[in-house]
Amino acid sequence: MAERGQKQIQEEVILLKGLKGMKGLKLVIALLLITVAISSAYLTYTSLSPKKKVISVPETVATLKTSYSGYALVTEKNPVWKTGEKLKGLPVYVTTASPIFNVTFSAEIGNSAAGLKVNRLDVNTEVIYFSKYGDGIVWSKEYTSNSSSVKLSRAKTEVSVDVSDVQSRIISIEKELGYRGKTGIEVISTVNYELSCNGKVLKGVKKYTLPITLDANTYSVKSEKTGESSIIVKKEKEITVRPSVEEASLPVAVLAASVAGLCVLAFTATNRSRGYSKYRNLISRGNIRDFSGNVVDLETFEDLLGVAMDTGERIIQSENAFFVIHGNTAYVFRDVNS
Repeated sequence: MAERGQKQIQEEVILLKGLKGMKGLKLVIALLLITVAISSAYLTYTSLSPKKKVISVPETVATLKTSYSGYALVTEKNPVWKTGEKLKGLPVYVTTASPIFNVTFSAEIGNSAAGLKVNRLDVNTEVIYFSKYGDGIVWSKEYTSNSSSVKLSRAKTEVSVDVSDVQSRIISIEKELGYRGKTGIEVISTVNYELSCNGKVLKGVKKYTLPITLDANTYSVKSEKTGESSIIVKKEKEITVRPSVEEASLPVAVLAASVAGLCVLAFTATNRSRGYSKYRNLISRGNIRDFSGNVVDLETFEDLLGVAMDTGERIIQSENAFFVIHGNTAYVFRDVNS
Protein backbone atom coordinates (compact mmCIF):
# COMPACT_ATOMS: atom_id res chain seq x y z
CA MET A 1 0.00 0.00 0.00
CA ALA A 2 2.83 2.35 0.93
CA GLU A 3 4.60 1.42 -2.33
CA ARG A 4 1.46 2.30 -4.31
CA GLY A 5 1.15 5.64 -2.52
CA GLN A 6 4.77 6.42 -3.31
CA LYS A 7 4.19 5.66 -6.99
CA GLN A 8 1.11 7.87 -6.99
CA ILE A 9 3.07 10.76 -5.47
CA GLN A 10 5.84 10.33 -8.07
CA GLU A 11 3.29 10.43 -10.85
CA GLU A 12 1.65 13.54 -9.47
CA VAL A 13 5.01 15.25 -9.13
CA ILE A 14 5.74 14.55 -12.79
CA LEU A 15 2.36 15.92 -13.85
CA LEU A 16 2.56 18.96 -11.57
CA LYS A 17 5.95 19.88 -13.00
CA GLY A 18 4.45 19.67 -16.45
CA LEU A 19 1.59 21.93 -15.44
CA LYS A 20 3.79 24.74 -14.10
CA GLY A 21 4.28 26.28 -17.54
CA MET A 22 0.55 26.15 -18.20
CA LYS A 23 -0.25 27.87 -14.94
CA GLY A 24 2.39 30.53 -15.63
CA LEU A 25 0.88 31.21 -19.04
CA LYS A 26 -2.60 31.49 -17.54
CA LEU A 27 -1.26 33.92 -14.94
CA VAL A 28 0.32 36.08 -17.66
CA ILE A 29 -2.93 36.11 -19.63
CA ALA A 30 -4.89 37.03 -16.51
CA LEU A 31 -2.54 39.91 -15.73
CA LEU A 32 -2.75 41.19 -19.31
CA LEU A 33 -6.55 41.04 -19.19
CA ILE A 34 -6.59 42.96 -15.92
CA THR A 35 -4.25 45.57 -17.42
CA VAL A 36 -6.50 45.94 -20.46
CA ALA A 37 -9.54 46.38 -18.21
CA ILE A 38 -7.85 49.00 -15.99
CA SER A 39 -6.47 50.99 -18.96
CA SER A 40 -9.84 50.94 -20.73
CA ALA A 41 -11.61 52.06 -17.55
CA TYR A 42 -9.13 54.91 -17.03
CA LEU A 43 -9.48 56.13 -20.61
CA THR A 44 -13.27 55.99 -20.34
CA TYR A 45 -13.22 57.85 -17.01
CA THR A 46 -10.92 60.63 -18.23
CA SER A 47 -12.97 61.13 -21.39
CA LEU A 48 -16.32 61.21 -19.56
CA SER A 49 -15.10 62.99 -16.40
CA PRO A 50 -12.60 65.73 -17.39
CA LYS A 51 -10.88 67.66 -14.60
CA LYS A 52 -12.04 71.07 -13.43
CA LYS A 53 -9.46 73.76 -12.72
CA VAL A 54 -9.75 77.30 -11.38
CA ILE A 55 -7.48 79.80 -13.12
CA SER A 56 -6.94 83.56 -12.93
CA VAL A 57 -7.83 85.46 -16.08
CA PRO A 58 -7.12 89.15 -16.72
CA GLU A 59 -10.11 91.44 -17.19
CA THR A 60 -9.94 95.08 -18.19
CA VAL A 61 -12.01 97.21 -15.80
CA ALA A 62 -10.91 100.63 -17.06
CA THR A 63 -8.47 102.46 -19.31
CA LEU A 64 -5.98 105.17 -18.42
CA LYS A 65 -5.88 107.77 -21.16
CA THR A 66 -3.05 110.31 -21.13
CA SER A 67 -2.07 113.21 -23.33
CA TYR A 68 0.54 115.92 -23.65
CA SER A 69 -0.39 119.16 -25.42
CA GLY A 70 1.73 122.25 -25.72
CA TYR A 71 2.64 125.37 -27.61
CA ALA A 72 5.55 127.77 -27.94
CA LEU A 73 4.79 131.35 -26.89
CA VAL A 74 6.30 134.17 -28.93
CA THR A 75 7.71 136.68 -26.43
CA GLU A 76 10.39 138.48 -28.43
CA LYS A 77 10.03 140.78 -31.42
CA ASN A 78 10.96 139.16 -34.72
CA PRO A 79 10.23 139.58 -38.41
CA VAL A 80 8.00 136.48 -38.67
CA TRP A 81 5.61 136.04 -35.71
CA LYS A 82 3.63 138.46 -33.60
CA THR A 83 4.38 138.81 -29.92
CA GLY A 84 1.96 136.69 -27.86
CA GLU A 85 1.28 134.29 -30.75
CA LYS A 86 1.02 130.58 -29.86
CA LEU A 87 2.98 128.28 -32.17
CA LYS A 88 2.13 124.59 -32.57
CA GLY A 89 3.20 121.76 -34.83
CA LEU A 90 6.42 123.34 -36.10
CA PRO A 91 9.43 121.07 -36.76
CA VAL A 92 11.58 123.42 -34.64
CA TYR A 93 11.04 126.54 -32.58
CA VAL A 94 13.47 129.48 -32.64
CA THR A 95 14.74 130.20 -29.17
CA THR A 96 15.30 133.93 -29.77
CA ALA A 97 11.65 134.44 -30.81
CA SER A 98 9.68 131.87 -28.76
CA PRO A 99 11.78 130.60 -25.85
CA ILE A 100 8.86 129.58 -23.63
CA PHE A 101 7.08 126.28 -24.19
CA ASN A 102 3.92 125.62 -22.16
CA VAL A 103 2.93 121.97 -21.53
CA THR A 104 -0.34 120.53 -20.26
CA PHE A 105 -0.48 116.90 -19.17
CA SER A 106 -3.88 115.20 -18.69
CA ALA A 107 -4.80 111.81 -17.23
CA GLU A 108 -8.28 110.30 -17.34
CA ILE A 109 -9.80 107.04 -16.10
CA GLY A 110 -12.22 105.96 -18.82
CA ASN A 111 -14.34 103.04 -20.06
CA SER A 112 -15.04 102.07 -16.45
CA ALA A 113 -16.67 98.75 -15.58
CA ALA A 114 -19.80 98.60 -13.45
CA GLY A 115 -19.06 99.23 -9.79
CA LEU A 116 -15.76 101.03 -10.40
CA LYS A 117 -14.94 104.00 -8.17
CA VAL A 118 -11.97 106.36 -8.34
CA ASN A 119 -10.59 106.77 -4.81
CA ARG A 120 -7.58 108.85 -5.80
CA LEU A 121 -5.89 110.15 -8.95
CA ASP A 122 -2.55 111.89 -8.45
CA VAL A 123 -0.54 113.49 -11.24
CA ASN A 124 2.93 114.97 -10.80
CA THR A 125 4.83 116.62 -13.65
CA GLU A 126 8.43 117.74 -13.39
CA VAL A 127 10.82 119.25 -15.89
CA ILE A 128 14.47 118.21 -15.78
CA TYR A 129 17.49 119.19 -17.83
CA PHE A 130 20.46 116.88 -18.15
CA SER A 131 23.72 115.93 -19.79
CA LYS A 132 24.31 112.50 -21.31
CA TYR A 133 27.31 110.42 -22.32
CA GLY A 134 26.12 107.79 -24.78
CA ASP A 135 22.87 106.41 -23.33
CA GLY A 136 23.75 107.21 -19.72
CA ILE A 137 22.90 110.40 -17.84
CA VAL A 138 25.98 112.07 -16.35
CA TRP A 139 24.05 114.70 -14.42
CA SER A 140 20.49 116.06 -14.20
CA LYS A 141 18.67 118.84 -12.35
CA GLU A 142 15.03 119.72 -11.81
CA TYR A 143 13.84 122.92 -13.44
CA THR A 144 10.22 123.10 -12.29
CA SER A 145 7.31 120.86 -11.25
CA ASN A 146 3.57 120.85 -10.67
CA SER A 147 1.15 118.33 -9.19
CA SER A 148 -2.56 117.63 -8.91
CA SER A 149 -4.51 115.24 -6.67
CA VAL A 150 -8.22 114.64 -7.15
CA LYS A 151 -10.92 112.11 -6.34
CA LEU A 152 -12.31 112.38 -9.85
CA SER A 153 -11.63 110.46 -13.03
CA ARG A 154 -9.64 113.30 -14.63
CA ALA A 155 -6.60 115.30 -13.50
CA LYS A 156 -4.16 117.61 -15.23
CA THR A 157 -0.99 119.62 -14.63
CA GLU A 158 0.58 122.59 -16.43
CA VAL A 159 4.22 123.62 -16.59
CA SER A 160 6.17 126.28 -18.48
CA VAL A 161 9.71 125.79 -19.73
CA ASP A 162 11.87 128.78 -20.58
CA VAL A 163 14.23 127.03 -22.96
CA SER A 164 16.56 130.04 -23.18
CA ASP A 165 16.91 130.06 -19.38
CA VAL A 166 17.57 126.30 -19.30
CA GLN A 167 20.30 126.63 -21.93
CA SER A 168 21.96 129.37 -19.88
CA ARG A 169 21.93 127.12 -16.82
CA ILE A 170 23.42 124.22 -18.79
CA ILE A 171 26.24 126.42 -20.15
CA SER A 172 27.02 127.60 -16.62
CA ILE A 173 27.17 124.06 -15.22
CA GLU A 174 29.33 122.80 -18.10
CA LYS A 175 31.71 125.72 -17.64
CA GLU A 176 32.14 124.95 -13.94
CA LEU A 177 32.49 121.18 -14.55
CA GLY A 178 34.76 121.59 -17.53
CA TYR A 179 32.73 118.89 -19.28
CA ARG A 180 30.33 119.09 -22.22
CA GLY A 181 27.96 116.26 -23.04
CA LYS A 182 24.75 115.67 -24.98
CA THR A 183 22.20 117.94 -23.28
CA GLY A 184 18.41 118.01 -23.35
CA ILE A 185 15.16 118.59 -21.48
CA GLU A 186 12.47 116.10 -20.45
CA VAL A 187 8.97 116.62 -19.14
CA ILE A 188 8.24 113.63 -16.88
CA SER A 189 4.72 112.92 -15.64
CA THR A 190 3.85 110.30 -13.01
CA VAL A 191 0.29 109.05 -12.55
CA ASN A 192 -0.60 107.34 -9.29
CA TYR A 193 -4.14 105.94 -9.03
CA GLU A 194 -6.26 104.01 -6.55
CA LEU A 195 -9.56 102.47 -7.62
CA SER A 196 -12.23 100.26 -6.04
CA CYS A 197 -14.02 97.60 -8.06
CA ASN A 198 -16.47 95.12 -6.52
CA GLY A 199 -14.71 95.15 -3.17
CA LYS A 200 -11.19 95.01 -4.61
CA VAL A 201 -8.72 97.90 -4.35
CA LEU A 202 -6.61 98.48 -7.45
CA LYS A 203 -3.44 100.57 -7.27
CA GLY A 204 -1.01 101.50 -10.00
CA VAL A 205 1.75 103.87 -11.05
CA LYS A 206 2.52 104.93 -14.61
CA LYS A 207 5.25 107.20 -16.00
CA TYR A 208 5.25 109.24 -19.22
CA THR A 209 7.86 111.49 -20.84
CA LEU A 210 7.92 114.31 -23.37
CA PRO A 211 11.47 115.02 -24.62
CA ILE A 212 12.62 118.47 -25.75
CA THR A 213 15.64 118.32 -28.04
CA LEU A 214 18.05 121.26 -27.85
CA ASP A 215 20.15 122.84 -30.58
CA ALA A 216 22.25 125.98 -30.62
CA ASN A 217 19.42 128.41 -31.55
CA THR A 218 16.40 126.12 -31.78
CA TYR A 219 14.56 123.35 -29.95
CA SER A 220 12.09 120.69 -31.07
CA VAL A 221 9.21 119.05 -29.23
CA LYS A 222 5.92 117.37 -30.11
CA SER A 223 2.88 119.57 -29.64
CA GLU A 224 0.64 116.55 -29.12
CA LYS A 225 1.36 113.12 -27.64
CA THR A 226 -1.29 110.65 -26.46
CA GLY A 227 -1.34 107.24 -24.86
CA GLU A 228 -3.76 104.65 -23.54
CA SER A 229 -3.23 101.66 -21.24
CA SER A 230 -5.54 99.10 -19.67
CA ILE A 231 -6.20 98.74 -15.95
CA ILE A 232 -6.54 95.03 -15.35
CA VAL A 233 -7.92 92.93 -12.50
CA LYS A 234 -7.44 89.17 -12.11
CA LYS A 235 -10.65 87.13 -11.92
CA GLU A 236 -11.06 83.46 -11.06
CA LYS A 237 -12.65 81.24 -13.67
CA GLU A 238 -13.38 77.50 -13.70
CA ILE A 239 -12.32 75.70 -16.85
CA THR A 240 -12.39 72.12 -18.12
CA VAL A 241 -8.97 70.52 -18.46
CA ARG A 242 -8.47 67.56 -20.72
CA PRO A 243 -5.69 65.07 -19.91
CA SER A 244 -2.28 66.16 -21.13
CA VAL A 245 -0.48 64.25 -23.86
CA GLU A 246 1.71 62.56 -21.24
CA GLU A 247 -1.27 61.58 -19.07
CA ALA A 248 -3.26 60.21 -21.98
CA SER A 249 -0.40 58.46 -23.78
CA LEU A 250 0.64 56.23 -20.85
CA PRO A 251 -2.65 54.29 -20.48
CA VAL A 252 -2.98 54.13 -24.27
CA ALA A 253 0.53 52.69 -24.54
CA VAL A 254 -0.18 50.19 -21.75
CA LEU A 255 -3.46 49.19 -23.39
CA ALA A 256 -1.81 48.78 -26.78
CA ALA A 257 1.06 46.75 -25.30
CA SER A 258 -1.37 44.52 -23.40
CA VAL A 259 -3.50 43.86 -26.47
CA ALA A 260 -0.36 43.19 -28.49
CA GLY A 261 0.82 40.75 -25.80
CA LEU A 262 -2.47 38.90 -25.90
CA CYS A 263 -2.30 38.70 -29.69
CA VAL A 264 1.25 37.36 -29.54
CA LEU A 265 0.28 34.72 -26.96
CA ALA A 266 -2.75 33.73 -29.00
CA PHE A 267 -0.65 33.50 -32.16
CA THR A 268 2.06 31.51 -30.37
CA ALA A 269 -0.44 29.13 -28.79
CA THR A 270 -2.18 28.62 -32.12
CA ASN A 271 1.09 27.90 -33.92
CA ARG A 272 2.19 25.52 -31.17
CA SER A 273 -1.12 23.69 -31.29
CA ARG A 274 -0.79 23.40 -35.06
CA GLY A 275 2.79 22.18 -34.60
CA TYR A 276 1.69 19.26 -32.42
CA SER A 277 -1.37 18.46 -34.49
CA LYS A 278 0.71 17.19 -37.39
CA TYR A 279 1.92 14.39 -35.08
CA ARG A 280 -1.57 13.46 -33.86
CA ASN A 281 -1.20 9.95 -35.32
CA LEU A 282 1.68 9.39 -32.90
CA ILE A 283 0.08 11.01 -29.80
CA SER A 284 -2.48 9.58 -27.40
CA ARG A 285 -4.01 11.44 -24.46
CA GLY A 286 -3.90 9.79 -21.08
CA ASN A 287 -2.45 9.62 -17.56
CA ILE A 288 0.37 7.54 -16.06
CA ARG A 289 -0.60 5.09 -13.31
CA ASP A 290 1.67 3.06 -11.06
CA PHE A 291 4.94 3.99 -12.72
CA SER A 292 7.99 3.37 -10.54
CA GLY A 293 10.75 3.47 -13.12
CA ASN A 294 13.30 6.10 -14.10
CA VAL A 295 12.28 9.51 -15.45
CA VAL A 296 14.35 11.25 -18.14
CA ASP A 297 13.59 14.92 -18.88
CA LEU A 298 14.06 16.01 -22.51
CA GLU A 299 14.55 19.58 -23.66
CA THR A 300 12.55 19.55 -26.91
CA PHE A 301 9.56 17.81 -28.40
CA GLU A 302 11.79 16.76 -31.30
CA ASP A 303 13.98 14.85 -28.83
CA LEU A 304 10.90 13.02 -27.55
CA LEU A 305 9.75 12.36 -31.11
CA GLY A 306 13.14 10.78 -31.87
CA VAL A 307 12.80 8.49 -28.82
CA ALA A 308 9.31 7.43 -29.97
CA MET A 309 10.59 6.63 -33.45
CA ASP A 310 13.61 4.75 -32.13
CA THR A 311 11.62 2.71 -29.60
CA GLY A 312 8.43 2.33 -31.62
CA GLU A 313 6.39 3.57 -28.63
CA ARG A 314 3.50 6.04 -28.78
CA ILE A 315 3.63 9.49 -27.25
CA ILE A 316 1.25 10.07 -24.36
CA GLN A 317 0.03 13.63 -23.69
CA SER A 318 -1.25 14.76 -20.30
CA GLU A 319 -2.00 18.51 -20.31
CA ASN A 320 1.29 20.07 -21.42
CA ALA A 321 3.46 17.08 -20.57
CA PHE A 322 4.38 14.47 -23.21
CA PHE A 323 5.66 10.96 -22.31
CA VAL A 324 7.23 8.01 -24.03
CA ILE A 325 7.46 4.93 -21.79
CA HIS A 326 9.89 2.29 -22.87
CA GLY A 327 10.60 -0.51 -20.49
CA ASN A 328 11.33 0.87 -17.06
CA THR A 329 12.05 4.43 -18.27
CA ALA A 330 9.71 7.37 -18.88
CA TYR A 331 11.01 10.01 -21.29
CA VAL A 332 9.29 13.33 -20.57
CA PHE A 333 9.04 16.65 -22.43
CA ARG A 334 7.22 19.47 -20.65
CA ASP A 335 6.04 22.35 -22.84
CA VAL A 336 6.35 25.16 -20.29
CA ASN A 337 5.14 27.78 -22.80
CA SER A 338 1.82 26.20 -23.70
